[in-house]
Amino acid sequence: MFDLDAMTRLYKISILFVREGNLEPVLVEIVDAAIAISGADFGNIQLLDPESSELKIVASRGFPKWWLDFWNSVSVGNGTCGTALGRKERVIVEDVEQSPIFVGTPALEIQLKAGIRAVQSTPIVSQLGKPLGMFSTQYKKPHKPDKKTLQMLDLLALSAADIIERAHI
Repeated sequence: MFDLDAMTRLYKISILFVREGNLEPVLVEIVDAAIAISGADFGNIQLLDPESSELKIVASRGFPKWWLDFWNSVSVGNGTCGTALGRKERVIVEDVEQSPIFVGTPALEIQLKAGIRAVQSTPIVSQLGKPLGMFSTQYKKPHKPDKKTLQMLDLLALSAADIIERAHI
């Protein structure tokens, strides 16, 4: 049932973009799908700004404004999403209090203040391998997504890349 629900969500996202022709509501749906697929408490999607090479938040769910302000512009190596951007692969932090990505940084305080204990960031990459953005899901408790969840998030990332590329043509 999980797979059917996830696949239905992916299909609806594709249809929404074709019907609406507007990227903004589709990005919100991608965040909602990522949260639902992974059982997360929060989520966001960032697009790569070609001029600054930084990730910019374009849609989110569940975050206070101060958290969004802190993470609104992320460069390579900062936080989970910036680390995933630099490595060109998904990064999973099972517990922010134990991760070298966060320990000893102001970002750890921001995550804990928002009630975030775990996060995963999945790159959105074009068919030609060009980074387009990132979506992340955050959890209130230490967490590691299982293999099936990661496979569904990969499918979501492929759909998101296709939609983002079509929107920018």
